[in-house]
Amino acid sequence: MNTLDMTNLFKDKRAAMFIGHPSHELLVYGWMNEARPLTFILTDGSGRSGEPRIDWTTRLLDKIGIERGGIYGRLSDLDVYASILRRDYGLFIDLTDELAEALISEEIDYIAGDAVEGVNVSHETCRLMIGAAVEAAKRKTGRSIANYDFIVVGSPSECPEELKSGAIRLCLDDETLNNKIEAARHYHPRIAANVNAALHGEMFKAEPALAAEASDRLGYMAILEKYPQLHTKVTSMIEGVKLESYREEILRPADNRAGCTGMPSDPAFYEIYGENLVSAGKYHEVIRFREHMMPLADALWHHIG
Repeated sequence: MNTLDMTNLFKDKRAAMFIGHPSHELLVYGWMNEARPLTFILTDGSGRSGEPRIDWTTRLLDKIGIERGGIYGRLSDLDVYASILRRDYGLFIDLTDELAEALISEEIDYIAGDAVEGVNVSHETCRLMIGAAVEAAKRKTGRSIANYDFIVVGSPSECPEELKSGAIRLCLDDETLNNKIEAARHYHPRIAANVNAALHGEMFKAEPALAAEASDRLGYMAILEKYPQLHTKVTSMIEGVKLESYREEILRPADNRAGCTGMPSDPAFYEIYGENLVSAGKYHEVIRFREHMMPLADALWHHIG
């Protein structure tokens, strides 16, 4: 495997990974095999379907020999949504405390997880918790823990110029890329089907179900035309990327307060998505950044002092 930039500095460091959903680990398969991170997952991956996919990740981690953390599919997505809507922030405070204690007891040197993209509430919640846990661990021990994120929905090589010098970058050799693709092909049938389609010339979509809804059923693109940045993000999600794009893996330096004060786009996609689901009678209330997510961030940071 060819490695670039800062990767070699972290080869002997103790890593952790905290992701919002099972399957996100596939996006950083090469790094995961190198770093063997202690892995935490917020939800069981059941989404609105009610079908968990945590067991697929368990089989993959066990095959590689990666240890699972205490927070591992603890909640469903519906649990996350309901708790945020009723402002039960104590649930996330307790989980963040648990994550911080694990970072301390396991002597973690750096942690990677979902980036703020404004697309999925569970991804954003995961990112808020990572930042607060890293900060809490530092304040308790005086030892810094490096914080990184990686793109889940957008292009895997997306990295602002100002972050490139501090990013961990891996360019996978052919064998590792093939192993990554095979791991995805033997994952959940929905992901396997998407990978197989990409192997036959189609573009790969990291969130195929969401992309299908956005493009076919709910008329998002007409709504999003007045939000250029968000329009670009959703267009990228719908169109997908070439499978070869996943040869490069980038873990970007993340501020501990990422997601606390603003989003990559305004409004967040999950707000518009939620509005359509409320209109369709699937949800009763929309989760909004300013009304729900910012107060969650404030509660987490108020707790750590």
